[in-house]
Amino acid sequence: MLSQPKGGERSNNVELKSVTVDIKQATRETQSTGKMVLPFEPLTIAFKDVQYFVETPPEMKKHGTNEKKLQLLRDITGAFRPGVLTALMGVSGAGKTTLMDVLSGRKNRGIIEGDIRIAGYPKVQKTFERVSGYYEQNDIHSPYITVKESVKYSAWLRLPREIDSVTKRKFVEEVLETIELDDIKDCLVGIPGQSGLSTKQLKRLTIAVELVSNPSIIFMDEPTSGLDARAAVVVIRAVKNVVGTGRTTVCTIHQPSIDIFKTFDELILMKCGGHIIYSGTIGYQSRKLIEYCQKIPKWWVWCYWITPTAWSLNGFLTSQYGDMDKEILIFGEKKQVDSFLEDYYGFRHDRLSLVAVVLIALVAAAAPVADSGAALAVAAVEEKEEEAKWI
Repeated sequence: MLSQPKGGERSNNVELKSVTVDIKQATRETQSTGKMVLPFEPLTIAFKDVQYFVETPPEMKKHGTNEKKLQLLRDITGAFRPGVLTALMGVSGAGKTTLMDVLSGRKNRGIIEGDIRIAGYPKVQKTFERVSGYYEQNDIHSPYITVKESVKYSAWLRLPREIDSVTKRKFVEEVLETIELDDIKDCLVGIPGQSGLSTKQLKRLTIAVELVSNPSIIFMDEPTSGLDARAAVVVIRAVKNVVGTGRTTVCTIHQPSIDIFKTFDELILMKCGGHIIYSGTIGYQSRKLIEYCQKIPKWWVWCYWITPTAWSLNGFLTSQYGDMDKEILIFGEKKQVDSFLEDYYGFRHDRLSLVAVVLIALVAAAAPVADSGAALAVAAVEEKEEEAKWI
C-alpha cells in the first residue's frame, strides 16, 4: 500500500510559506475498484489561497514594468477528488499548466504561498512524488521496442522492489487493457510521422507509462492536443477508464468538443492573470455550469452589443444561412436555424437590415479617426524628409 504524506516540509529551491488555514477534507468516499492487482490509496488534493510569484523578466522591465515580482497565480482555491475527472480550462496564458506544476511540485523556482494538503495532511514533496504521476504533452518513447515492453520497462523501474515479478507482469497486462492498448501491445512504437504508432496511440501509451507506476493522483497536460475530434474522444475514453479505477485525475484541456466536455465531472475555469472564474461541478448536460452563468446580470448584454465585433458577427452569421426554417441537430436536440441563432446568440434574421445600418454607422464613425491618424502619419513622414534635406 502506498504511503500518504503526513507532515510538512520545505522543498528545495522553493519558498513555501505556510498559511494558518483550515481546509475541510474534501475526500469523497471512493475506494479502489479492486479490478487491478496492485492496491492504492485514493487521495484528495485540496488547496487554498495558492499564490505563485516569479522574478519579473528583463523584457518586461524594459517596457516599463517596475514590479520586482510577477504574480502568475492569485488566490487559487479548490480540490481534486478520487474517482472524479476534473478539467482545468482557460485561455492561453491563464495559468492552467502553471497551477498544475505548482500543485505537483514541478516548479523549482519562484515563491509559492498558500496551503496544499493531501488527504488532509500538509503536502510533503518527497512523499508526494511516490503517489503522483504527470502526463506531459511530449510523447517520448524508444522507437525500437514494443508497446508492452515500454510499459513493462516503466513498471520495473518505478514500482517498489517488494513487488514480485509475477504481480508486476499481471499489473502491466491490466494497465494495457485499461488504456485499450492490449490489441497493439506487440507493435513497435516506431518513429512518429514515419512508422509505428499513430499520434492517438502514442498519447495512450504515455498515459499507460504513467499509470503503471500505480499513482493515486495523475496530472495530465492537454492529453488531446494535436488530435482530431475522433482521436481525441478515444484518448479521453482511456482517461475516463483511469478515473474509473478510483484515482484522482485532473486534465488541462483547450477548446474541447461537446462530447469530450461531457466526460468531465468538475471544472476549474481560469482567466488571464491567474484568477479562477468558476470552480465546481459541471452537472448533467452542464446544468450546474449554466445555472452559474445565468447569474450574469441582463444589462451585461448591452456591453456586448456596443462592440463592432458583435455586430459584424451578427451580420455574417444571419446572412450566410440559407433556409432559416431548416432543422439542425445542436447540443443533442433538434432546432430550427433561426431559433438557434436567436436563443444562443440573440441574432434575428428579420433584423438584418438594422445590422447593416449599424455597421455602416460604425464604419462612418471610425473613418474620421482613421483619416486623422493617416494624416498624422503622412505629416510625420514629410517632416522627417524635410529634416533630412537640411542635414
